[in-house]
Amino acid sequence: AARFHAQRNMRCSVKFMIITIAIGFVLVFNDKPHIIYRFYLGQVTDRECMSIRVLVVDDHEVVRVGLACLFEDSEIEVVGAAANAKEAVEQAEKHQPDVVVMDIRLPDGDGLGVMRALREIIPDVRMVVLSTYDNPTYVARSYALGASDYLLKGVGREQLLKSIRRAAAGDACSPGSLMGQVADSMTKRHSKKDAQGLDLTN
Repeated sequence: AARFHAQRNMRCSVKFMIITIAIGFVLVFNDKPHIIYRFYLGQVTDRECMSIRVLVVDDHEVVRVGLACLFEDSEIEVVGAAANAKEAVEQAEKHQPDVVVMDIRLPDGDGLGVMRALREIIPDVRMVVLSTYDNPTYVARSYALGASDYLLKGVGREQLLKSIRRAAAGDACSPGSLMGQVADSMTKRHSKKDAQGLDLTN
């Protein structure tokens, strides 16, 4: 009898585990029913399970369309696109992206204002600035607002993909990037101020 109860408990535990995994999978991919079906058939690739949902914000259509084409054959999925600050906030609220690829200049404002707004409505969202301006002030303000990286529009495909992947993973930008240089400079400046403060108190 004890052996029977042990086997029954094991079967119940296995069933519970399978149901829990199935529910979790449905919650994650509730907007992708075709993936749920293909998962049942064992046809889902690792790339699809690890997709990075991206919102593209740029006032030039050629850039928005170009980035969507650039991300093809990668795990990066463009879930929305916006041409101005108002659309950016609306699209972000609607699609809840993992990463927002943001232009710094927009017709009805700027990317800095959008980043500030997004921080309030989606605190965990990651942001990568893609701009034609290498102005250190823009880079520093983007860093202060929590952007993961700041790239120029002449950047290569692989570098852009790496930056988005790093942002999605919550990793710091590469040390040699524009933002990496600014972040290093700001860290040294704060360290120097802290050291001066300690000297004054001694």
